[in-house]
Amino acid sequence: MVQKFTLIATLFACISLTSKSQIEKGNVLVGGNLAFNSTTRDPAGLSGPTSGLSISPSVAWACKNNRLAGVLLTYRHTGNENKELNTNSYGAGVFLRQYKPLGKSGFYVFAQESLNYNNNEYRQFVSGYSGSYILKSKADDISTGINPGFAFDLTNKVQLELLLNNLVSLGYSQTKSSSIFNTSGIPPFSYKEHSFYINSDFNLDQLSNINVGVKFILGKK
Repeated sequence: MVQKFTLIATLFACISLTSKSQIEKGNVLVGGNLAFNSTTRDPAGLSGPTSGLSISPSVAWACKNNRLAGVLLTYRHTGNENKELNTNSYGAGVFLRQYKPLGKSGFYVFAQESLNYNNNEYRQFVSGYSGSYILKSKADDISTGINPGFAFDLTNKVQLELLLNNLVSLGYSQTKSSSIFNTSGIPPFSYKEHSFYINSDFNLDQLSNINVGVKFILGKK
């Protein structure tokens, strides 16, 4: 994974163009991020390979040079070989972002702080001696986090970015779960859970979960 990260950074550096290397006050950035990840069949063989696709359109305004405030929407679909395990999740959030230009190369590093609401859906196949069922869960999640990232001015009006996983996140989640497609002798059931959490999703092993974005810079001369 370290080699993959180095290759991505080198590629960005090679294709960057000479520019003013600055997001100027009054600029508006419109675009979005696209993320994809996949997993293999679970060890117990209860569910097949999964794939996840996430789309996050956003708009941000430069309140100061290299400092942005913006809003975003998110949609995520997770597909499974077992169609009954497919899920859809939605969300919205606000964020602040600070860019640090690296000279005039068109290359930046940035930090993004965000406050998000997500309605996440999960489905899990459960099997036991008395039968099987699918556990369906929906979680209302409010969280705040910090993400590092890299960006490049591909042209004076178009920026490519790579957003990495959370350095740290803090949140509250309320989850409602129930059994569906129950083939066991257990009567249908449902329950609620509440939780507070703090964690970090940033490690080199997760660089395979690439979150790539394109921003169009309006108002830049």
